[in-house]
Amino acid sequence: MFEFEIFKNEVLNCYLENSKSSSIPIKLETPSPANLRNFTLSLLHHNCSNEDLIVIKDFFDPNSTYESLEKAIKKFDLGKLKSVQNFMNGTTKNPDEQIVKLLAVLINFEPRPYEKWKSLYQPTLHQIEDDGGHFEIKSEVHTDILQQINIKNNSSKKNQLKYYTLGVIS
Repeated sequence: MFEFEIFKNEVLNCYLENSKSSSIPIKLETPSPANLRNFTLSLLHHNCSNEDLIVIKDFFDPNSTYESLEKAIKKFDLGKLKSVQNFMNGTTKNPDEQIVKLLAVLINFEPRPYEKWKSLYQPTLHQIEDDGGHFEIKSEVHTDILQQINIKNNSSKKNQLKYYTLGVIS
């Protein structure tokens, strides 16, 4: 699931860049569970796409317990939104897929949903080079993203990237 790791990093980087440039809604500048719930409700009332509605429903009402999505969001346990807040603040490094997908909707990340992003940005691997113990993926699309991942990760993360890469190739 190496592709989802790239998607996760792109979504988080988009949020961080937009928050630095103050180009995100006020409720997301200081993400609290209540602000996240209220912002999701406001998105729901501003004609979400069908794909966005699916992501929101999968997060807030995966078992179709409530008669409406609005009611599910209003009754949602705010403590469960703490995980979204922690991901946005950088406290959580490996969030659940639903958290990343919800954040993509909240910040209007494009392209989304993940399946659309994956089909548009599937890296095509050309070669792998051993660069002094570091493996680098030569890709038409993701070279810069993968270099950022390599820079940010410590040596154990680099070993994981090496194994992911070898797994993808094999």
